[in-house]
Amino acid sequence: MTRKQLAISGLVVISFGIIATYVTELIFDDLKSAVIAGLVVSLYALLFELRLAIQSAREDMRNDVTLSSERLSAILAIQKDVYDNEWLRKTLGLIIELRKFSENQSHDLRRVEDIISEAIRRAREQIGTPHKIVTGRDELDRIYRLNNCLQEATRYVRAVTFDARDYLNEFWSAAFLNEYVESNAEAIKRGVIIERIFIVDQQVISDVNNPKHKKLKELLRRLKRCGNAMHLFTLAIQDIPEECSNSDNSFLVADDHVTSESSGKSDGVSIEGYVCYGDKDNVRPLLNRFEVLRSIAQPA
Repeated sequence: MTRKQLAISGLVVISFGIIATYVTELIFDDLKSAVIAGLVVSLYALLFELRLAIQSAREDMRNDVTLSSERLSAILAIQKDVYDNEWLRKTLGLIIELRKFSENQSHDLRRVEDIISEAIRRAREQIGTPHKIVTGRDELDRIYRLNNCLQEATRYVRAVTFDARDYLNEFWSAAFLNEYVESNAEAIKRGVIIERIFIVDQQVISDVNNPKHKKLKELLRRLKRCGNAMHLFTLAIQDIPEECSNSDNSFLVADDHVTSESSGKSDGVSIEGYVCYGDKDNVRPLLNRFEVLRSIAQPA
């Protein structure tokens, strides 16, 4: 109960005491008895008011404790996530800093809260839905994203390198080779199973003097060193089965979540390179193609 409420209660009790004294004077013969009776009645009224005040204070205290506990529980619920995630800590810090900066002007404060709330709303709508990034013929961009995919994979990666348009040299370039091989090795250490098929011309497989033969042999040697969960295969372009003959691009599937194809011909259609996240309908066709190719490929 607030001080104002206590003051009002006190005035009520005093007023009640005066009225009680006047009423009891009508009952008792002398003023002294009436005053005593009025004081007794007032005392009971005061005790009753005190009891109500204590109950009200207890109720207010319970409400305050409940509200504080709920706030504390909410803070503790996100504490671990904030502590473990550097990006989250920095982002929350920036939001708090921006809100404090805008507190001097009420319209700025409303703008900040509206902008942040709208951004969160849009994120909730988009996160979890399929997301496709067209990389086109910028193979470095696609390689960068596939490297991130390897770093985040938890179960499997199945990939095909199709050496059309000199793709073996383009993708497995010296500029990115070491980092990409290392990402394969780290994924295997986490328990990821990786299967890779290299589709090249028959001459690359059989001609030891062919420059690409040497490159492929060295590449396979390095990938084998990543661990026993690295399964490598080779397949001659001339041996591609009929059902896969209308595709000549490289592709990757990871964890039933990430799919990617390089620019080229895919199931008879010319496409631009892309990396796609969360499109379940895109996973099965690429896995089917991979399984057909693997069934006739030779272990490297």
